[in-house]
Amino acid sequence: MLLKEGEEKYDGYGFPLSELSVQQVKDIKKCDVVYTRANKSWGKYVIKRYLPKNKEKLKKLLRKGLNYELREWVWFEVSGAKELSKQHAASYFDSLCRKAERDLETPVNKQIELDLPRSFTHHPWVQSEEGQVRLRKVLRAFSQQNPSVGYCQGLNFLAAFLMLTQSRSAERAFWILICIVDRLLYPGTYASGLEGCHVEMRTLSSLLDRRKPALSKHLQSSGCDISLFAADWFITLFSTSLPSESVARVWDAFLGEGAKVLHRIGLVLLLRQEKELLRAEHAGEAMVLVRKSVSALYDHDSLMKEAFSKDVVGGLSLQKLNSTRKKHAKEVKLMIEKRRKDQESFKPTIDTQTILKAKKEESERRRRWLAGQGGEEEGGEVENGE
Repeated sequence: MLLKEGEEKYDGYGFPLSELSVQQVKDIKKCDVVYTRANKSWGKYVIKRYLPKNKEKLKKLLRKGLNYELREWVWFEVSGAKELSKQHAASYFDSLCRKAERDLETPVNKQIELDLPRSFTHHPWVQSEEGQVRLRKVLRAFSQQNPSVGYCQGLNFLAAFLMLTQSRSAERAFWILICIVDRLLYPGTYASGLEGCHVEMRTLSSLLDRRKPALSKHLQSSGCDISLFAADWFITLFSTSLPSESVARVWDAFLGEGAKVLHRIGLVLLLRQEKELLRAEHAGEAMVLVRKSVSALYDHDSLMKEAFSKDVVGGLSLQKLNSTRKKHAKEVKLMIEKRRKDQESFKPTIDTQTILKAKKEESERRRRWLAGQGGEEEGGEVENGE
């Protein structure tokens, strides 16, 4: 969906579209036609405002995609946000915002302030005063609701994108964000050490190895760890990688089925560049190839068809996925533990601290002596041979 404002072009969520190729414009228009056809299936559900009770029916509808108007309603329901919000008082969100304001100097609030202007820097509304105020509310409220996570970089993009799909409502975005982190994503995705994210990246790497062992081996031999591009995929759920409408199309299915959708999408994005990646000689070249192709992917209809095609991705049952995750969870736990021990081994010992203190005292004595001899430089800095 293309919206024009003066000479500028924007998509349906207000992201600027610049230098689109002829093919990309065709892709956008083709997907708009697909939406029109697919959304006719929602007719009776829209009128009575309820989701299909049959889970398979709902899954098929979500995989076919939703238009802009439907997403606000469907996402809030299918994610579980509507049900969760009803379990709390109407003033709950505002109370969390007020609670966060009692101490603005916490590390969480400070990091949120740093990341607010970094969130979709090219989006006019997100960068506006109103957009920043509302985004701040979502992130602060989330940090109060989920203190075990608090705040993690990447959540700012999720919160901002959710607001754009929810008539810019901070409260609705908050409830969906809670459901995404607590119910849909692999546990620990936003933990302090990103343990869950590491598990998901290793799982994706294993899935690629099974599906395309030659490609997997080539990437490994060229020093290209899958985390070079997949970290953003799992932390921001593709919102900083794909064009916005392609992101929304992925989230249509993700909010209904969970994180296994992210693995399907990740595999397709790699498989689409298989030939080019096999020719890549080093990690930097592979990373540029993937990022460039992903950022230009406006044909989200083809993307979703491939993601759920047995011929392309193959079968991916939740049982198999969880079995692979379980294996990698043990590896990641060991990796985190080793990292912790390595960090502890570099902590200064008592003897080292004593030596450092002695050196500092000696330096101070030298400074005072030089000052008495007229050797102190302008500005109070001491010139010495150390």
